[in-house]
Amino acid sequence: MCHDQLEGSSTRGVRLTRRTALRGALAVPAWMALAAATTAGTSAATSAANAPVSGARVPDDDEVRADEVAAFLDTWQQRANAAVATGSTDDDGLLHALLAELSVLGVERLPGRQQDAYSSDDFTSGPIAASPTFLVLEFELAPNAVITPHNHVGFSFVSVGVEGEATVRHYEPEAGAPSPRVLDTPFDLREVQRTLLTRGRSSSLSRTRANIHAFRGGPEGARFIDFGVHYETTNGGYEVFSKLDIDEAASDPARGIHTARWIGNPKS
Repeated sequence: MCHDQLEGSSTRGVRLTRRTALRGALAVPAWMALAAATTAGTSAATSAANAPVSGARVPDDDEVRADEVAAFLDTWQQRANAAVATGSTDDDGLLHALLAELSVLGVERLPGRQQDAYSSDDFTSGPIAASPTFLVLEFELAPNAVITPHNHVGFSFVSVGVEGEATVRHYEPEAGAPSPRVLDTPFDLREVQRTLLTRGRSSSLSRTRANIHAFRGGPEGARFIDFGVHYETTNGGYEVFSKLDIDEAASDPARGIHTARWIGNPKS
């Protein structure tokens, strides 16, 4: 997902439900520079309060659920730290494990974003948790709005639907495609995956697989959550971020080939 523009106000269109019950332990003090934060390996959530002594108040259900969410985010912060520290190349294995645990927890139990980091007529996004290695971002997409196709540098991501619906399309360049540093030169790009994001459905990318994606909101808009791991190396993936201009009509429909051009990072 694109993290290059930082502004703020709410998205136009249907206002979707947001959970905000996660307590101060997970509050993100500021937008933590998603591509290059300055703190190292900090946990996405601090430890739960000390175990209650005899006769202490029993936590209510909301508090128990909040602690479970905090524990999930903390665990995955630590697992992301370990993957980055060991130079893991198994991007997909880590994302699959995260999805398996998220299916038990329930994506709808995650809180809403702590603040708006970017806002436009098309979408609003912001962090639920953020560190140099692990990101959890909430996106609210306006009805029929588009997030421009773009690649990712050093990231693996999985997008999980929460409310509404959005179509996400993934692409990979064909052999001979230019570097993202070479702008406005046409090349062949293959659509390799298309998913309708609804609650619980997911779509992922790695540093080297299906790394380009684009979103279009459904008629009522959508809310989804991105979980991302940011590695220190690209593992042979892209070295430079860029958006793309992709011809809607396929040049080779049977193979899903479109003509595309790297366009750098103009403001959407």
